[in-house]
Amino acid sequence: MGGGRRFKIRSTLFLAMLLCSLSMPLFAGQAIAVGIGVNKGEIAFQDVLQNGYAQEKVLVSTDSEQPITGTYQFEGDIAPWLRVEPDTKFFEFSKGNPYELTVIIEPPSDARLESYRGGVRVLTGEVARSGGGLIGTSTRAAFLIRILVGISGTERQECLIGGVQIRNTEVGQPYEFVATVVNKGNVRIRPKFTIKVYDQSQTSLVQEANAVMDHDILPTMTEEFTAAITHSLQPGQYWARVESPLCGDSSLLTFDVLERGGIADQGELLRIETEPWAKTGDIIPIHAVFRNLGSRTVSAKFKGTITTRGDSSRLIKTIDTDTYNVPPGQTANIETFFNPTEPSQYIVAGKVLYNGKLTFQKSTVINVQGPMLVAASQFGGPVLLLILIVIAILILLILIAKKRRRRGR
Repeated sequence: MGGGRRFKIRSTLFLAMLLCSLSMPLFAGQAIAVGIGVNKGEIAFQDVLQNGYAQEKVLVSTDSEQPITGTYQFEGDIAPWLRVEPDTKFFEFSKGNPYELTVIIEPPSDARLESYRGGVRVLTGEVARSGGGLIGTSTRAAFLIRILVGISGTERQECLIGGVQIRNTEVGQPYEFVATVVNKGNVRIRPKFTIKVYDQSQTSLVQEANAVMDHDILPTMTEEFTAAITHSLQPGQYWARVESPLCGDSSLLTFDVLERGGIADQGELLRIETEPWAKTGDIIPIHAVFRNLGSRTVSAKFKGTITTRGDSSRLIKTIDTDTYNVPPGQTANIETFFNPTEPSQYIVAGKVLYNGKLTFQKSTVINVQGPMLVAASQFGGPVLLLILIVIAILILLILIAKKRRRRGR
């Protein structure tokens, strides 16, 4: 009896193990994994001041069409200094709706000046898989975002400015100044902007204005600043030099003041195309590639100069091409030619004038090799005049000689 029972038990265990081993691939095939992740595995906050501030954005994503519930918890010595925004303990995310959370650290005023480690662990609730409700059709996921923090006692001001623009306006209406500021330092900043407006030729200063943000930008943060600037400018195209002493940046841009209900023409000189290498005597085509970005056809021409490069720069040629009609959205190659007579390195620079407006200047370089040539246009006039004078003198001498012969007879 004892041996029979032991045999039955062993047989039962063997069958159970066999069934488990056979069912594991089946369940593994049914439990198709759902992809879950974060876009940052590590965050480094450097030179954070005591009682300071720093932040970093983290995106939690998945390939699951069904919403997944998530939460988070802080770890390490820096846990009391951490918080996230939005300030909610639980959140949902899915394939079409990833979740962005902002990790913020605010060290206390008595934090030691040293390096710290910690992290934010992102946790999910049960993640359903395509197993038809069978065993193993749900799981949980956790991701640790490591955080390195360096506490500093030295204040550092550093910022970057981008996306600077002045939007077109109408007569009597303020123009809108826009800039994006990135605080790369470890203290709060409030940048000031100086806007110097020049006429179309960029020779006369017609307005100078200041714009200051109405609030501080915290360290590591990026904010867009917008200000409405009043003016008394007449209709036309203007150029503006925007400077920020704090950030050390300077930008040159252009904008229009329009008549009431006016249409703003927009165009861009993309580049100047020509052969980079040539020989003296060659006829070199030069193309100013212009694109009409506006909503109506514009008349465009290329105006520029060709000068020699170097300390003793000389003006060789002034360019003023024929006018080209360029439909909206189209690109035109505005053509001119250059016939160099001496070896040198030449700079072709200029702007496109379209419907009374000027583009930003572009330039390119032509390297010319070969012997020095005498330009016909340089000496043709004087030589021809000299030949005509000699011929006139010869004819006069012949006529005088004939008269003398007649008198002698």
